[in-house]
Amino acid sequence: MKKYLFIIFFLSCVVYSAFAQYLKKDSASYSAKSLKLDEVNLVTGYYSQTGDHATTLGGAGDEKVQEISSAIDLKFVGYSNPNYIHSLTAGLGFAYHTAASAAWVSKTGASRKEGTRIYPSLDWSVQNLSRKTEYSLGLQYSNEFNYQSLTLNTGYSKTNKTNGEFGFKLNGSFDRVKMIYAETMDKSASVLSGYQLVSASDAALSDSPLYKVTTAASGSSGNSGSHVSSSDDDEENFSSKPRTTLTAALSYNQIINQRMQVAFLADFTGQFGYLGLPFHRVFMADAETSKLETLPDNRLKLPLAVRLNYFMGDRVIFRTYYRYYTDSWGINAHTAYIETPIKISPFFSVSPFYRYYTQTGSKYFAPFAQHTTSEEFYTSNYSYSAFNAHFGGLGVRWLPKEDGFVKSVELRYGYYKQTTGLASNVITLHLKF
Repeated sequence: MKKYLFIIFFLSCVVYSAFAQYLKKDSASYSAKSLKLDEVNLVTGYYSQTGDHATTLGGAGDEKVQEISSAIDLKFVGYSNPNYIHSLTAGLGFAYHTAASAAWVSKTGASRKEGTRIYPSLDWSVQNLSRKTEYSLGLQYSNEFNYQSLTLNTGYSKTNKTNGEFGFKLNGSFDRVKMIYAETMDKSASVLSGYQLVSASDAALSDSPLYKVTTAASGSSGNSGSHVSSSDDDEENFSSKPRTTLTAALSYNQIINQRMQVAFLADFTGQFGYLGLPFHRVFMADAETSKLETLPDNRLKLPLAVRLNYFMGDRVIFRTYYRYYTDSWGINAHTAYIETPIKISPFFSVSPFYRYYTQTGSKYFAPFAQHTTSEEFYTSNYSYSAFNAHFGGLGVRWLPKEDGFVKSVELRYGYYKQTTGLASNVITLHLKF
């Protein structure tokens, strides 16, 4: 009951803050200017990943993923009077991915390795120039076969006389997780088509890997050549479970001088509902059978961060960021980031960047076949394990001549590596018109 009262209170705050600006009106007459297209942003990305800790096989299996995504934002700007600037941004994104581990996610016995995601968004803000305030309201939706998410957000910011800006945002995501189980759940813990898993006792006594790849005959398990298609089987009704994420974010930005700017950020996040996934499998040390990942139905998160930007002359900028994170599942993490844009010419710049991340493991995590059946909560998802990660790369930005059709072109590449063995490559292209 308390959870539902909290959600109702949160939604009330969203609605109130969105329309609070109309409680006080400027009495001066005005001449409205309708919204006009001001900016177009087109972002296209490619992501590839390798690893050997797939959660659908209990933390031992192929994590190969590839994804191609594109998103476009249309920003419209208008005036309701000389002091009010209205902005409306409409966005639409589409992503297509293939995932080796998804072959084990089954609906009716036929698996699939491909998937798509569509994510439209609508954001509105109004800026009061005389009072130096800004209100915002947003709506985002994401849909894929097994997961739907609706997000509402609202924000308020105010600039003071000393060039400081206080910001407050509320964000609520209301999701549904379809209960589609792993095809492997009805198979023994010893042999899976495509992978031969050693038993828990053998894993404890042997230095050999937890699994080895074997060659499966084509079509022997119903997985070979499978796709994510909108077949009649996809239209079946599946039960689903809710997941709610509520976040209150505070920020304070301060311009120290012409060269230095600092920001302090704090997020307070609560998650409620079904927080696992039904096709994440966990092998037990004291049983040959496996179980579904089981996690608590609530999680509290607290990230605290500071950002410092320093302008070294007209050509070099140092952008630094540090974040400390802790949550109720026992994870503590540190993130350090630096990016250094260097202006080669008035129209061309390069931006090398590097991020270091380290975290402790969750109290609910254990690797393949190390949980026991007596535990209440358990997962072998390596995103909850202890690991260090490095992410580095380079961005290149080009600013065409003024009054051109294209305002800017930015290409970025990054390489990510975890101590768990997971590695990925990320390429993004951002065009602004």
